[in-house]
Amino acid sequence: KHFLFEGGIKVRAFVGGPALPEKARGTRYQGLMHISDLMPTILDVAGVEIPHGLDSSSHWKWLTGDRIHPASPRNEIIHNVDLWSFPTDVGLIEMDDGPRGALRWGDLKLITRMWPLGWYKPPLTDDDSDNEGIEDCNSAPDQYAVSDFLFNITADPEEKHNLYYIDALSEVRDAMMERLLFIAGNMSTPSWSLSDPDCVLYWKETGFISPWQGVYIDAGDRDNMWGKPSMLEEL
Repeated sequence: KHFLFEGGIKVRAFVGGPALPEKARGTRYQGLMHISDLMPTILDVAGVEIPHGLDSSSHWKWLTGDRIHPASPRNEIIHNVDLWSFPTDVGLIEMDDGPRGALRWGDLKLITRMWPLGWYKPPLTDDDSDNEGIEDCNSAPDQYAVSDFLFNITADPEEKHNLYYIDALSEVRDAMMERLLFIAGNMSTPSWSLSDPDCVLYWKETGFISPWQGVYIDAGDRDNMWGKPSMLEEL
């Protein structure tokens, strides 16, 4: 998915079977869970030892109701961090003023450098003419500039109320932004860029994969290719 609102990344799931205790059946789990948590949770159900060093956790005790405090073994989800170009059907859009990403801390979700796409209700029937959702999620809306968002997903699951500029939340907002920038600043250089950085620069400038040897590339562009020159010094 190109977009980081809940409609593009959230997937419903359910648990059933004889291993699920009676007290947990018919209930709804409100804990924060990432897809990476599925493996340790399944291993836990099966009675298999969970390997050490995973950046994920088993939710089985919470799903069964054996644990309720804290509400989840997870309090953070890194949805995405992207330092590079955003591909659309009209070309590449540079992210030269900060990473595009999303971070969840408990109820709060921070989204950076994203278009304000709004919320579209799901169609009620196959011929629901009132539904005006986006047909092509690959297209960036030209009439919008990118913005930053902060939502309380628990209270506002449809992300209709942007809390980014609420003074009472400025401290946690800034802490989340600092965390997102820290992640972006410590990301590994993508393997496809290591062979010849000039190839990537030419792709970023033109939007096409084509011969780049002998093509003039501005030295300033090369120094600022990733938004952090220290990365290029490692190449």
